Amino acid sequence: MKSADAKTIRTYFARTIGKTVDFTPDSNKSTTAYAGKEKANYWEALEFLDEVGTLRIEGHELKFWKDIRDSFLGGGQLMISSERIDSVLNELSFLTGKSFSVVSGDRSAKLNETVSGNGLEDFLGNLQKAANIKIIVR
Repeated sequence: MKSADAKTIRTYFARTIGKTVDFTPDSNKSTTAYAGKEKANYWEALEFLDEVGTLRIEGHELKFWKDIRDSFLGGGQLMISSERIDSVLNELSFLTGKSFSVVSGDRSAKLNETVSGNGLEDFLGNLQKAANIKIIVR
């Protein structure tokens, strides 16, 4: 996204990360300064937007999500309760910035339990066991 207004930014990130995003740029800062960073991941883009405006994701400041992400990627515990495997994988994608593919089993199947794990590898192992699926990280 080379240059966009706040509405376009909100819509883009809502589609990309699957969460409600509210962004209001500061009147004295520009979002066009980010144009040269096309290959940056969306976490870098969210950090930039947080610096040049007011950014909230699902009603929380970016720091809230970064703290959860940093803790989880550092081996901290994460628990996700959802009825669907694809919803759990979407949440993992948001937190990690990685893509996940189910290569064996049904991605859209129902999940009958809360999944938890300490860090990504442990969490994925527990999810695969609970859902009887095989997941690869891209």
